[in-house]
Amino acid sequence: MAVVLHCENRRLPKAAQVIFAAAGRGEFQVGVSAMTLAEVGYLFEKKRIALSVDALLSQASALGLVILALDDLVVQRAFQIIDIPELHDRLIAATAWQRSLPLLTNDPVIRASAAGLTRWE
Repeated sequence: MAVVLHCENRRLPKAAQVIFAAAGRGEFQVGVSAMTLAEVGYLFEKKRIALSVDALLSQASALGLVILALDDLVVQRAFQIIDIPELHDRLIAATAWQRSLPLLTNDPVIRASAAGLTRWE
């Protein structure tokens, strides 16, 4: 959700704003899981968000975003996460965990998981 809020210029916590601003200046890249990309497409299709997959992909480079693949190692890692019941959320968490990256999320279930370090506030 963080990337959607950022791209739609909606309210984000200060820490998330700082991260996206630094990425936009080219200081580092923010990884976006392929599963997140799929969720953006789904939510856009259901008219729950204004951001489309095409719009996200066309802005990705300028925003300092890079899409992280959903591969066999991520899928394997996802099934080691037992405290996130929803498969799509597991895949998002597993993408970060497999790469030893912090996960920027406001999802309380993912944030409470033992699977990895999350950031939001």
